[in-house]
Amino acid sequence: MSEPEAGSITALLRRLNGGDDDARRELLVRLAFQMQPIARGLMGREAAGHTLQPTALVNEALVRLVQQGALSAAPNRAYLYGAAANAMRQVLVDHARAEGAQKRGGELARVPLADLSQVAAEPASFGLVELNDAIEGLAKVHERASHVVTLRFLAGYGMSEIAEALGVALSTAETDWRFARAWLLRALSGEKKSDSDQGP
Repeated sequence: MSEPEAGSITALLRRLNGGDDDARRELLVRLAFQMQPIARGLMGREAAGHTLQPTALVNEALVRLVQQGALSAAPNRAYLYGAAANAMRQVLVDHARAEGAQKRGGELARVPLADLSQVAAEPASFGLVELNDAIEGLAKVHERASHVVTLRFLAGYGMSEIAEALGVALSTAETDWRFARAWLLRALSGEKKSDSDQGP
């Protein structure tokens, strides 16, 4: 995402919070454009033949953002991008559940745990529904870290892109990613949480 685009979204949020109704329509158009790469990244994790397409995923997520009041509640674009990524993740999970996917399989593609740890020796894998449950648990402990893992692991963003999207320093995003990765690995492997799991 470029600085002009990011600046436009920030400006539109200010206009929306100032009572400008036209800003809502403009914001939805710009946000839909920004969400497309995230949607493609999320859909890349799905099994072949999945009935939900990236554009439909974006549209459903936008509807949820509007219904939840996330647009008017967003204090900045970092919050908005995090909310958008989480909305798309939830749409996918709800779609999987509606299609009758089981918690550890069904229609969803299997995700190697090694992808999350970046350590090839770990053979375990899990489905998106299970990962979603773990990310929701992480959000209760460290909300920004849950946004980082959604953007990096599920959407395929680089760390610089994540730092820019969330409005934090690259070092902060990297610290959040290390914490999120370790926390999720423990959660997905069933290990008991310790006091150190309360955030960096």
